[in-house]
Amino acid sequence: MTKVNRVDAVAFARKHPDREVVFFAVGFETTAPANALAVHQAHTQGLLNFTMLDILLGIQECVRLLQEGRNQVSNQYARVVCRQGNTIAQDLMLDPLYVANEGRMVVFLPENQADQALELMRSDPLGATACAIGRVSKGRPGLVTAETAIGTRRVVDMFSGEQLPRIC
Repeated sequence: MTKVNRVDAVAFARKHPDREVVFFAVGFETTAPANALAVHQAHTQGLLNFTMLDILLGIQECVRLLQEGRNQVSNQYARVVCRQGNTIAQDLMLDPLYVANEGRMVVFLPENQADQALELMRSDPLGATACAIGRVSKGRPGLVTAETAIGTRRVVDMFSGEQLPRIC
């Protein structure tokens, strides 16, 4: 069940007392008061199935790390987030076709020149991993497909906005 606001989350908890309702919220200075109000409303309505425990544990861990002067990753949402995270979402978020990636290039040239171009690129240490990744055919002009890691093909759509910035 996905709810987008505090009022709906509290109403859902009231309507479904047999289900545990966890309201995920971020405690920035602009949202923390309203999130605290949701907890207060649930408490005053006697809703024992409504919690922000995971969020509170996350905040407590952040404060502890700040006090100790330590920088580390700590999963305080272990009830719903495994150590590996959501690998499907990670693959979608880091799609190399949509994330800027300096140091890479695509070269279009006649197929009979590909081996010579690869040899030239690989002669430089920065081009040691250069490879041919595709071919252009006359089959369907404007259609670009790519082979996925599991062997299927996908259409590579045109960008619909700005390319994501490089993540480093």
